[in-house]
Amino acid sequence: MFKSRFSLLQRSLRIQTPTDSLRVYSTYYRPDDATVDHKIGSYLRNIVRENRMKQVNAGGKRQQRKKRRIAPEDLWEAGEHGEKNLQLDCQQLIERERRSKGEDEQIQGDKPAAKKTLPEPFTEIEVTVSEISSGGDGLAVSEDGNHVYVVPFTVPGDKALAKVVKHNPQAGYSITDFVKVIEPGPQRDDTQIKCQYFGKCSGCQLQMLSYKDQLEHKRRVVEKAYANFSGLIPEVVPQIGDTFPSPLTYNYHTKLTPHFGKVRRPNKEDDSPAQEVEVPPIGFNMKNQSKTMDIEDCPLGTDIVRVGLKKERKRVADTIAEFSQGATILLRETTARIPKSEFDENKYTDSE
Repeated sequence: MFKSRFSLLQRSLRIQTPTDSLRVYSTYYRPDDATVDHKIGSYLRNIVRENRMKQVNAGGKRQQRKKRRIAPEDLWEAGEHGEKNLQLDCQQLIERERRSKGEDEQIQGDKPAAKKTLPEPFTEIEVTVSEISSGGDGLAVSEDGNHVYVVPFTVPGDKALAKVVKHNPQAGYSITDFVKVIEPGPQRDDTQIKCQYFGKCSGCQLQMLSYKDQLEHKRRVVEKAYANFSGLIPEVVPQIGDTFPSPLTYNYHTKLTPHFGKVRRPNKEDDSPAQEVEVPPIGFNMKNQSKTMDIEDCPLGTDIVRVGLKKERKRVADTIAEFSQGATILLRETTARIPKSEFDENKYTDSE
């Protein structure tokens, strides 16, 4: 009886098609000793597949190009990277502060969180800066640990006086204007500042830091960018090396883009004698404002660019009546290869 059943089983196995027998194996089978390279490759392929599906679900590029009104709460998804970077920096700082104090996150269903009480706009407050954001502004946590004040022109450890400009409670931070330093932090060195407009101009933020600290800050910015936006798991994020230093800490910018606003003209209906067109400020924006500062020189530019800035300011002032709107001036230093036999010192050397 046993022998006949065994032979019947053998015959049933022989009549199965090869296709049926191959279905036993899963297409997703992976050996236990899969290499790390194989796992990383599979992980990256899944990311590409997910991104393609997101694009298909969003209706393709044509639909993405359609203009739509963007609500403030949609700025994160709309790709406002400056806002997104700042919000991430603030959220991560609050989380680190809570962990350092041993506070556990409040579980939903417990007592509701107390409503934040924020100072009125244009109120001056004293804050202590904890770190520098990716955009170069200081970040100071509020006393209750649930809000961050963004204070420009400050460094970690600074105790500063700041004036509140506007609140963004949904994102967890407030924008402030720098007033003064009450007690400097260990990294602040005001002797490094070479520009008379530093502290008001929005062109740069880190002149009060040593060059070594500036390079470390730039390395950290790249490190955070990979962690926040690459979509990679921490295990495959590459290690960020040190920032390559420049032999120059000033006079190294080969491009500057000063601008000026709309030109105000005298009233045509006025019977008074003809008035000259007023030359508007030519320079860069004030920090946290849309006003343009009149800046005649920038020590970050190369010598050639700085000469060009003075010449262009004079040219605009002399021909201001020809401008109906504002404009941006592009100043760029370029290098051209000239045969030594064709070099004319008078042509290629500025006399000033």
